[in-house]
Amino acid sequence: IAGTGDAYGDFTKIRNSAQADIDLGPAKFGYYRSAEVDYDASMVSGGTDRDFFDEQLNLSFGAGYGWDRVEPLDDADTAGESARKQVVHFNLIATRVLDPRTVLRLGVEFNRQQGLQHNTYRNVYAGGTPLPELHPSERRREDLFVKLSRYLGERSSLNAEYRYYQDDWQLDSHTLGLKLNQYLGEDLVVRYRYRFYR
Repeated sequence: IAGTGDAYGDFTKIRNSAQADIDLGPAKFGYYRSAEVDYDASMVSGGTDRDFFDEQLNLSFGAGYGWDRVEPLDDADTAGESARKQVVHFNLIATRVLDPRTVLRLGVEFNRQQGLQHNTYRNVYAGGTPLPELHPSERRREDLFVKLSRYLGERSSLNAEYRYYQDDWQLDSHTLGLKLNQYLGEDLVVRYRYRFYR
């Protein structure tokens, strides 16, 4: 991290964390807290789900709010200043049993980040001087996904997935994934995986 000294020297960083989750019928709540020498993170989350049509359709909703505090180490020559970040997350997922061998899942996710968006230790060199990296202080992200799982018989299955992502930094992407799984004996699975991303 420091600009002077051995770039290959060992650096040890310890993270202490605690997590608590509780289920109250169909509702679930959680709390997460972690602390490092230069980064504190906290998050609360909640969600619920419900079955319909004789348990052939499940709808679930989740939400979370996180707040982080960054305090760069004093000995980092090029570290940025102290900063904060807040994250809001929502998701809605529908899972449908199409037949005894096929399950379809559709989902949407929404995230909004405010505050620090970059690595406070990373720099760019401009005019021969290292300057702290600087990103916009807000970012909105959305994605839509569909997953299909199919049992093919002979202890094999196929998983297909497509995801579309976009954000307000003018980035959008398409991801297609396929997995073919085959059991060989009781404890050995051979898996072929293909992934296309643009």
